[in-house]
Amino acid sequence: MKLSKLGYWFLPPVVFRLMTGMRNTLRRQHKLGISHLRTDLNELRRKRFNYFLDDRVIEEFCQYMERDDALNKPVATRQRANQKYLDELIDKGCCVVSNAFPAESIRTWHEDLKQIMDAASKRCDELVNTHGRASMRNISESYLGNRINFELVSGVIRLWDVHLIRPQLRSVLQNECLMDVVGSFFGGNPNQPSIYLEYKNKVDWYEPNTDYHSDSPFRILKAWLLLNDVGPRNAPFVYCERSQYLGDWRILRDLLEFSKYNKKHKAFYAHFSRTELAHLGSEFPDLCAPAKQIAGKAGDIIIADTRGVHGGTTLHEGYRLQLGLVFSGLGNAFIGNIPDEIKNLSRDSH
Repeated sequence: MKLSKLGYWFLPPVVFRLMTGMRNTLRRQHKLGISHLRTDLNELRRKRFNYFLDDRVIEEFCQYMERDDALNKPVATRQRANQKYLDELIDKGCCVVSNAFPAESIRTWHEDLKQIMDAASKRCDELVNTHGRASMRNISESYLGNRINFELVSGVIRLWDVHLIRPQLRSVLQNECLMDVVGSFFGGNPNQPSIYLEYKNKVDWYEPNTDYHSDSPFRILKAWLLLNDVGPRNAPFVYCERSQYLGDWRILRDLLEFSKYNKKHKAFYAHFSRTELAHLGSEFPDLCAPAKQIAGKAGDIIIADTRGVHGGTTLHEGYRLQLGLVFSGLGNAFIGNIPDEIKNLSRDSH
């Protein structure tokens, strides 16, 4: 019989509890560093919320949000026919412009750009063989004079500023409907967009973007011109309609993401579980709708307010080739470029 059981039967209760408490204390101090736990809890009691981040972070967050709203209020589209897209974008957070480009242009671009990306895909295979998919690495290199990014875990390839090597693609930036809707969304003041070519051809590879997330608390529009048909098995985009609005269900997440609190330990606060969103969409349909796949035909443009909750899907067959554009408005702060003076007000922000 163990000594602890013998002590229970033969020692007075007061003596037994005292001995057990001392033994457990020593074990916790050895295994868990209990002295640190007590220190942290005492500091938390004393500082309260300031234990995590300075109150000034909250004030900065509110000012950024108010400035974003004041400078970028939507205005009516110049062309009445485009207003329906803007209305849907404001209300639901996502819209699709069908047949935005002639089929012949899309076929020509597709044939040319797919050859470029098939060659880049061989380089992706080399990098995967060297580093392994499990490394979760994103590797940037120079390709045709431009920056190219290889996401090893998914095999997704992004070639940036592709219009510099294929000037004919500048016509995407001159598409009347796209630019009318985007410009009106930002109150007539959109910044010059970045543009990239994205290729996904690794069937059934893990896709980290299947984790639903929000890109930023601030206004950001992303648009994708599909260069091939995308159906349910070609890794379509997924969006939760009406989730783009600021509300108490997500405001703490937005604040923590803005503060970069716990960046040191790779914590992501802009991610949302499917169970959470399913309950939210069911119980509060005015705040968030269940996730919806956005399929489309070659030549369609998908426009999304990526403040809203969205994600990707796994490629089950074929491939997906698309041009992506990223738009922001006046005074916009990209969530990845929060100034150091703000991050320095948060614990573990570096």
